[in-house]
Amino acid sequence: QKSGLLNIALTWLLPIDHSPFTIYSYGGIIWVSTLMWSAAAFLLITPAFRRMDASFTEAARMSGASTLRSFWQVELPLLKPTLVGTGILVFIWLVGSFEIEVYLGVPARIYVFATQTYDYLSYVPPRYATAMALTTVILLMTLVLVVVQRRILGGEHQYRVVTGRGFTSRPTSLGRWKYATLAAVLLYILVTVILPLASLLVGSFTKVFGMWQLDQATLANYRAVFTDPNILKAFRNTLIVGVGAATVGMILYSLISYVIVRTHSWAAKPLEFFSWLPYTVPGIALALALLWAFVGLAPWGPALYGTLYIMAMVSIVRAMPIGVRGMNGSLIQLHHDLEESSRVHGASWLTTFRRIVVPLVAPAF
Repeated sequence: QKSGLLNIALTWLLPIDHSPFTIYSYGGIIWVSTLMWSAAAFLLITPAFRRMDASFTEAARMSGASTLRSFWQVELPLLKPTLVGTGILVFIWLVGSFEIEVYLGVPARIYVFATQTYDYLSYVPPRYATAMALTTVILLMTLVLVVVQRRILGGEHQYRVVTGRGFTSRPTSLGRWKYATLAAVLLYILVTVILPLASLLVGSFTKVFGMWQLDQATLANYRAVFTDPNILKAFRNTLIVGVGAATVGMILYSLISYVIVRTHSWAAKPLEFFSWLPYTVPGIALALALLWAFVGLAPWGPALYGTLYIMAMVSIVRAMPIGVRGMNGSLIQLHHDLEESSRVHGASWLTTFRRIVVPLVAPAF
C-alpha cells in the first residue's frame, strides 16, 4: 500500500516498488504511541530537572567524576520518583489507550484491552458485564504496579533537593557532544512534529485525504469549516471545558498529591492507589461508568446529563493520574524544613501552602 509521505518519498528515491513502512502493525502502534507520550513524559520530567541543585553536580565534579558519570550516579538517582512514576503512568495509560489502537490495530486484527472492551460494548445487546470484568484485570495490574513503585522508591527523604538553605540550578555544558545532541533533537523534531503536521496541513487541502496529487487540491474543506454554524459553539464549549477542567483539576490534584507526599495520614496510601485508577479503565468504559454513577442520583444527577459540567467532570477524573504524578515529582523534592519554618513564624497551613509550596511547584502545576 503506497500511502504516507515517507513511503511515497522513499519509493521515489529508492529502487523499490513497495512501501517500506506499514503503519497497521505492532511496530506502527508502538511508534505512534511513543511519539504521542514522549511530549507528556517530557513535561512531567522537566520540572524535576529544573529544580536539581547544582551543588550536587559540583561536588561530584570536584571529586573527579566526569559529566556523564555525575549524571548517571548523582542526578539520575535523585530523579527516580519522577522517572518511575512517569514510566508507570505511561504504561498504565497505554494499557487503557483506545484511539491509536482502534485506528491502527483493528484493521490488522490486533486487539488490546481497550479495543476488546469497545468490541464487547458494540454487541447487540451490549455485553456490559463482560466489559467491566475485563477492566477489573487492569485494576489488579495497577495495584501490583503501585506496590512495586513504593518498593522501588523506598524512603522519600533521600530525593529532597530543595531545602531551606536555598539551591541553584545551572545548565550543564555538553562540550563536544553538543552538535551530536543538536542533530538528534532536530531529527526527533522532524520525525515527530514537522512530518506529521505537514501531513495534516497538506491533507487539509485535498479532496481525499492521502491523495497528494495537484489535481486533488481544494479549498472546499476550509470553506465547509468556516461556514459551519456549529464551529463557534464547538470552540467555545471546548475552551470552557478545557480551562475549567484544567483549573479545578490541578487544584484538586495538588491537594491529593500533598496528602500523598507530605503527610503521614491514613488516607495517603488509599489516595495514591485511587489516583491511578482512571487510566486503568478505557475511556469509553469510564465515561459509561460515570454516566451510570451520576445520572441516577436525584435530583441533580439527571440535570447533569448532556451538559458541559459532566464533560468537565469526566475530564478531571480522566486526567487525575497525570496531574497527581506531575505534582508528586515536584513535591517530593521539597524538604519539610521549608514548611516547618513557616509554621514557626506563625503562618497557617493554608498560608504556608499558598505562599511557599505553590510557588516552588508552579512549573509542574
